[in-house]
Amino acid sequence: MTERANAMVDLYRKIIMADHLGPAKAAFKSYAVVNFRGGTGKTTLTFNLAYGLAQKHSVLLADLCAQKSFTDLIFTYGCLPEKNINDAFVPALLGPMSEEMPLDLAKPVNKINPAWENTKDVFMIAGGTELYNWPSELYRQLSLALSQDNAEDVKKLMLSLKNILEAEAEKNGCQKIFMDTSPFYAGGTHLALNAAEALIVPVTADKNSLDALSFFFKMLSNSEDDFLTWNAKAEIAETPKIVALIFNQVGISQDRNFNPSPDALLFIDKIMKLTDSYRDLFVDASPDKAFAVLEDMQNVNFMSQAEKKPIKLLDVNRFSKIVGFKIVNDTTILRYKSQIDYLVSLL
Repeated sequence: MTERANAMVDLYRKIIMADHLGPAKAAFKSYAVVNFRGGTGKTTLTFNLAYGLAQKHSVLLADLCAQKSFTDLIFTYGCLPEKNINDAFVPALLGPMSEEMPLDLAKPVNKINPAWENTKDVFMIAGGTELYNWPSELYRQLSLALSQDNAEDVKKLMLSLKNILEAEAEKNGCQKIFMDTSPFYAGGTHLALNAAEALIVPVTADKNSLDALSFFFKMLSNSEDDFLTWNAKAEIAETPKIVALIFNQVGISQDRNFNPSPDALLFIDKIMKLTDSYRDLFVDASPDKAFAVLEDMQNVNFMSQAEKKPIKLLDVNRFSKIVGFKIVNDTTILRYKSQIDYLVSLL
């Protein structure tokens, strides 16, 4: 194990053995959980970090993925809001040609989901399958504005999601904004990168994640790539910073000494070396300060999703049967809770 990987694993051990929190970071208002590879745990991570953040701050949540997994975790079936983010996006996109912005877009989570009743005020803008249409609609309008040499309209479109979320946050008294995104760049995730001040990036230690992360870093830093090209046309200078890069599903819980699997270590080292070429994308000039390990949580994630409860609220020493499998929550769940606490402290 390299010195850097060893330091990260040592930090992991410190986190699970004591109430260890992260170094102080710059305070951000808006966060997006982003990765261009599916299956990295974005939605589960968003769900649990949002709950942790809501212990101290009023939060506006937004589901920007057409699969709506985050929406389903927050709202019990039968209580899904009638309006979703698309109902605000269409007026922002088409202006006077469409209906007005809905007045009741964000719904109070505390009054709908009892698991959130002891948090600060939490509101959520639901996702919808209409989000599948966002890329074509967005880029059609952008191309139209660009053909008319209208930089102001290009900027308005690029900041449309940011303006929607900030207006809803102000209306509902929310101090923080937290977004779950799609693994696809075009459309909602593109707009989320302009709506967020800080990014949380979960990665799995494999070749697909390494490739996706390399593409993501390049896109945020290369002026000739799509993201910065459109920002230049819209005269937008800001690029969000990475506040946490989280290694997930690295086999660490299957080793008595809490070491990642040998295969995972190879890619952890490669990912760490990759970040050295993109230090300016991180909040701190040392990317290592953003690194964290999240233990393999497949069973507890099944439990969390089935009960629509954050990991912090799951009981120790209980049995559950989900889709034919018996899942045991034992004292190891305390390790999971400590890791979530650490990640929240990075925000």
